Amino acid sequence: MTNDRADFTSLMERELLHPGLVCLNVAHGLMRLRVHQELFEHALTHIGGDGLAGQILEVTLAADRTVRVNRYASAPE
Repeated sequence: MTNDRADFTSLMERELLHPGLVCLNVAHGLMRLRVHQELFEHALTHIGGDGLAGQILEVTLAADRTVRVNRYASAPE
């Protein structure tokens, strides 16, 4: 899990196999411990029992406080 999307997604996209990555993306100035906890709860709900191997899950809190979830397979180019 990271809040450094730019560095870690590019690393994961180069790997054939990886255990999965959760990115918590928050608009500047909104990151607090409680926000991290809430976004992590969203992530756990979307991972469920399926696991996350070879995938990236992004949970984004926008400036208007809406939460978006995007799950996609990462594949090396």
